[in-house]
Amino acid sequence: MDHLPKKIIKLGTRGSPLALVQAHHVQALLQTVLPAYTIEIVPIQTTGDKDQRTPLSELGGKNVFIRELETALQDHRIDLAVHSLKDVTSSMADGLILAGCLAPETNRDAWVALPGVLAPGPWQKSLPEGARIGTGSARRRALLKAQRPDLQCLDLRGNVGTRLQHLNDRAFDAILLSEVGLRRLNIQGYEIRPIEDPDFLPAPGQGVIAMQARNDHPILTAITAISDPITTQISLWEWQVLAAIGFDCRFPLGMETRVTAPDTFTLSLFLAHPTGPETLRLTHHFTAQTAATILAKLESELKAQVRDWTG
Repeated sequence: MDHLPKKIIKLGTRGSPLALVQAHHVQALLQTVLPAYTIEIVPIQTTGDKDQRTPLSELGGKNVFIRELETALQDHRIDLAVHSLKDVTSSMADGLILAGCLAPETNRDAWVALPGVLAPGPWQKSLPEGARIGTGSARRRALLKAQRPDLQCLDLRGNVGTRLQHLNDRAFDAILLSEVGLRRLNIQGYEIRPIEDPDFLPAPGQGVIAMQARNDHPILTAITAISDPITTQISLWEWQVLAAIGFDCRFPLGMETRVTAPDTFTLSLFLAHPTGPETLRLTHHFTAQTAATILAKLESELKAQVRDWTG
């Protein structure tokens, strides 16, 4: 892979502690396949990092976490961008592609609380009546309310450290975060309890590290070499569904695609009305050969449901 036009590769990332941990992981992997190159990490502050108070739905959706990184790619100021896949929007900037993905250690949500708050047992019974739950995710709110309507779901934004500080200040009884982020940051000193409930579906791509690049850049070969092919394929399928229906934080949506047998995949989906109690759950089984047909059917089902809800 000595065909790259220069000996310095610029890797763009958000500047949050979790984003930097993920960027350093990609840097180390790339270094194994490009040992003669210097791989430089370039932190870039995004709109979502600058404004940590406004709800995402009001701030402009998920692209507030990647817009500046995409611009840096288009302007050739960086050679690739490292994202949390769940931050990647359903509409990608011109000339850019999702070049590869790394498999997550886990994709579950996890409760984080001060010691003594959570009771033993399943999450539905572990929280006090009327508990104050901090989360900035419409998906998590909808999933919580579906089984525990008594819970007070209060808006919470900011990086992991900021959210934990609100918990320390007792603004919430518990907060919900991605388990993988807690692992990658080695968070300790709290009760961390992953949600084992299979109905509590994660965000599409939760825990997946995604690499974005210009569609004509030689770095694509190196990205492919370090990527997990199954995770990349699943991520592209899920991203295709999101792109077709144009979802970016407008509707609470959970989605998980698992390998359930050799060349057999199971996609489970949760969709909730943005303001009402209505929900939709779908499950589809498919192979790589039937994926296009099944995903088109899923897209049609989701579009029909959205039309029904929005009139």
